[in-house]
Amino acid sequence: MKGECFRLAAKYCWNRGEGELVHGTVLSGGKRMKHAWVDLDTGHIWEPESQSYIPEDFWERSFCPEDKVSYNPEEAAIMVARTRNFGPWTKEERRSILGEEHSMGGF
Repeated sequence: MKGECFRLAAKYCWNRGEGELVHGTVLSGGKRMKHAWVDLDTGHIWEPESQSYIPEDFWERSFCPEDKVSYNPEEAAIMVARTRNFGPWTKEERRSILGEEHSMGGF
């Protein structure tokens, strides 16, 4: 799960206008790594590296996501515009741009 996950996941949210962009960590190859994905209302995850839909329960069991912070499409667009990057964003960036409620969790 290396590469463009932060950019691809954000663009998926904007283009579709649905789901929550999630930044967090996942287990992959026995190592915990930073990753981005989209949590959909359908009970599926859109995984940007494989560009596939994965049932949420399978995603949770297989990749053990932690340190999750979610953004709706508008919040994601604001963060990209203000930070000039696709993330991951620090607690300080989230707090100063989106407010106190986004300063919890994450990395």
